[in-house]
Amino acid sequence: MLFFAMLSTLGLVLSVGDKTPLYQFLYHVPVMNLFRFPSRYVFFVDLGTAVLVGLMIRQLAASLGGRMMLLLGTVPVAAVLWWIRTWWQPVSNLAWQIPVFALLAGMVAVVVYWKHPQRLAIALTALMAIDSITFGTAMSSFAWRPVEKATSLPASVEFLRQQPAPFRAAAFEVGLGLDRGAHYGIEMINGYDSLVTKTYAEYVDLGWAWGPLQRPRETLDLLNVKYVILNRNDQKLREQPVFNGSSPMKQVWTDESIAILENPTAYPRYWLAPSRQEYKQQAGDPLLERMHGFSRYQVYYKSDTPRFLVISQMYYPGWKAYVDGQKVELQEVDGWLSGLEAPVGQHTVELRFEPAVWLWGRVVSLISVIGLIAWGIIAKRKRMW
Repeated sequence: MLFFAMLSTLGLVLSVGDKTPLYQFLYHVPVMNLFRFPSRYVFFVDLGTAVLVGLMIRQLAASLGGRMMLLLGTVPVAAVLWWIRTWWQPVSNLAWQIPVFALLAGMVAVVVYWKHPQRLAIALTALMAIDSITFGTAMSSFAWRPVEKATSLPASVEFLRQQPAPFRAAAFEVGLGLDRGAHYGIEMINGYDSLVTKTYAEYVDLGWAWGPLQRPRETLDLLNVKYVILNRNDQKLREQPVFNGSSPMKQVWTDESIAILENPTAYPRYWLAPSRQEYKQQAGDPLLERMHGFSRYQVYYKSDTPRFLVISQMYYPGWKAYVDGQKVELQEVDGWLSGLEAPVGQHTVELRFEPAVWLWGRVVSLISVIGLIAWGIIAKRKRMW
């Protein structure tokens, strides 16, 4: 009980982020400084609270000596929790819904166990099914759609998938924001909470939904943003300076709710520049892409003079670069882009996302599997003896 009480308390303190000295200290501790979104620690609170509730209910039942008093106290509390879980607006946030549901499940378990102990598993399974359906309905607009409509591609997505790749898109006030684009195979600049690096979040200004629109037009250009997806009926979006200027974006697709604008000044995904310092100047012929994926790129180029290859890709230590199969240094460009020295001649450049943590993860997983197998064999032999 002490362990779960400490876990809940620690999670609650860490979830408020840099408002406490403890979090500021942990930010400098290896491994701990990889957790970029403090509110995720609320899940520690959820787990610890759920376990403590179960332990307290068990202790209460044992101390009362009878089930009637426990039942009389459980039913009204369960009713209040269900009302809170379903109707009270503040708990629409997932961080609150999980502990409330855990408390409610504990109450239901007590009632069912008092009347029909053998049906406890059935009751809890039914409760989880009902909660999953109601929660999913609130969180997803696809919940009650016909299967054909929910799985079919929106017309806007079909249009984007017909355009020559690679390119990125940016969505504002429409359903393709955040991580929805990846589901359809469309690369978006919109990040999602802790899943983007601090450097990228600050450069693109992901602090709020319209953040990227407040940045200079050049930001979208260098990010290879060829298409911008807007809410057609939001006139304030159209008035943002980024859409106008000397090279205004033109509308290339629309329906009753969405408009797609094409950015004529977008940079390609890769380009040759005279040098690292002159990375915004494009020199030489367009590059020929041979393979493109979320974690692996391959591009071919030909140059009569030494150049610098710029990649519209956030610099991150996990990316490795190879020229004709030989590993080369991947350099940071202007604090956020990636690039490498491009020698004279015809060459194939390949980028792979190979962070060291992947290797360590495989090693730990392999050791764990071997340990479980060995433990099973030893336990079986002991039973035989």
